[in-house]
Amino acid sequence: MKRFWLALLSAIALIGLLALPSVSAAVTPRVDLKVLLVSSGPGADGPLQLAAWKETLDAMGVPYDTYDRSVSGPVTSAVLQVSADHGKYNALILTDGTIMSNWVWTPPGEKEAIADYERSFGVREVADAAGPASGFGLDFSGQQGSPAALGVAATLTTAGQQVFSYLNPGIVVPYESGLYMYLAVPFYDLPLWNGWGVTDVTSFTTLVQGPTVGPGWFGSPVAPSTIVGIANHADGRQQLVTTVNSSDWTISDKLLHIGMLNWVTKGLYLGSWRNYFSIHFDDVLLPDSRWSITGHCTPGEDGCTATTADIRMTPADVTRAAAWSQANGIRLDVVFNGQGATPSGAKGVKKGQNDALTTALLAAKTKFGWISHTWSHEDLDTASLKTIVDEINKNQTWATANKAPMNPAELVTGGHTGLSNPVTPTALARTGVTRIAGDASVDPAARMLGQAIVVPRHPSPVYYNVGTKAEQLDEFNWIYQTDPWVPHPTSWNQYLDLSATQMLGFVVGNDPRPFFAHQANLAEEGVFYDVADELLVRYRAWFSVPTAQPTMTDAGTLLMQQAGWQSALTAGQVTAYIQSGAVHITATAPVSVPITGTSIGSVYGPLRSGWVSVSPTAPASIAVP
Repeated sequence: MKRFWLALLSAIALIGLLALPSVSAAVTPRVDLKVLLVSSGPGADGPLQLAAWKETLDAMGVPYDTYDRSVSGPVTSAVLQVSADHGKYNALILTDGTIMSNWVWTPPGEKEAIADYERSFGVREVADAAGPASGFGLDFSGQQGSPAALGVAATLTTAGQQVFSYLNPGIVVPYESGLYMYLAVPFYDLPLWNGWGVTDVTSFTTLVQGPTVGPGWFGSPVAPSTIVGIANHADGRQQLVTTVNSSDWTISDKLLHIGMLNWVTKGLYLGSWRNYFSIHFDDVLLPDSRWSITGHCTPGEDGCTATTADIRMTPADVTRAAAWSQANGIRLDVVFNGQGATPSGAKGVKKGQNDALTTALLAAKTKFGWISHTWSHEDLDTASLKTIVDEINKNQTWATANKAPMNPAELVTGGHTGLSNPVTPTALARTGVTRIAGDASVDPAARMLGQAIVVPRHPSPVYYNVGTKAEQLDEFNWIYQTDPWVPHPTSWNQYLDLSATQMLGFVVGNDPRPFFAHQANLAEEGVFYDVADELLVRYRAWFSVPTAQPTMTDAGTLLMQQAGWQSALTAGQVTAYIQSGAVHITATAPVSVPITGTSIGSVYGPLRSGWVSVSPTAPASIAVP
């Protein structure tokens, strides 16, 4: 008898759901390629969860609207669709996933409007920070708190390895201790009458699992807990549900949001994603000054009276750098000054070949990338046009004579000087330079300087004036001795942790800007390698995809494309939608548009992505595979 009533109640619920209006079969529906972020406004964690998703979508260049229920009222069909045949969004992300929980009251008709839109247009939903609820097919174990307090070592299930295929299959998802988590288990018998009402969830697929818990409040047996999973409804709707909150400061969100976005959009969206790691080493062939541990200063700077021996690479350092590069699959770009080819700074072009370091570098020249750093590292802020042209040409001449494989269109000036000099654009045009480096810590945006693109570079956390760990740590502690956010004194392991964390934030942020360090960091104890090894150990524990390593030329192109695309989004110049098996893109001004999930571009991780040019007279129509 109990089974009869269970079946009857489930059938009644299903009939009611199927009776809701749907898209007319006579018209091919149109769905715009845009994500809707639905927020419930200020709350315990609402702004942080919204900020986390906005950071992800902004970084990837994904168009989105934000809807704040606390300001604009409940979500209605008018919010979601233009008509029965025109949907405004191809994905819904509820930063407050409890909106769709049957445990939480919402204004009448709101849940139904969302469910009807998803069903009618075949749109998926992310219910973030939803917690356990029978409406998602989840039973609560009674355990909640910080991941650390719960002893959570979250791993991917077999299904999770498919959704998050770009991650290392053996990853332990690094949920931070500051988050709050509910441990749930899927109901063992779906659909069911659970005491709270009928749920039409027919199955639940766990993607990220935690420790074994149970039994659940409603009798679900002991099982591995669910942290992220997919609720499959009888009417075809699907929700990706998380039982943990999120924030823009957490690495766990940066790791999982990519797969969640791929899933909720069915792998088709405007925007693109790569993990980037390119590294430049300035001052190659020149010596660098050394930090004084006793004087806490660098000779020649800020009135420092201490004396130290300069730092300059040796042939053994070249051998080590080439071996490290090959072993790790990371290209090292040497940013060189030809005048330093002889320690005395002699001006002869060929005489530099008598220097042991120069000889070693030229013998291994195909194992590195090469970028011009001007001839002598002169300050170009007030230099004459002739001086700037000579500094560029002499270094290019040295590289050509020694067959160093540099791209003459790329330039890094000494100390990033000359960018504000009014004659620099002319000098760059005369010498064929189309990419010039900037300092991202001073000006993070790419921009045009005459015909050249300024490519901002991230300073690495390894200082230019250190060759040993002791020097690096002493200078770090001296600089940050009063910083309340940095442990003092900082140990070497703490320094490595802080440095790798800082760099990884850029690496996994779809940021093609290169890093820069200095030749001193490859010399002596090779301080760079300690930081880079820590970064790569973490990266490989998390990701199965390699990092992309654009050249300076490619980075400049990507940065300008990203900037142009962001400007077009802000100005509302692009419209894109899917209809009749194709993506259609129009624009009111010429723009390069990033797109994922079509035949455009190259494969990275699970999907193909790239850039397509669109203008008012040349719209794009791209078939969906």
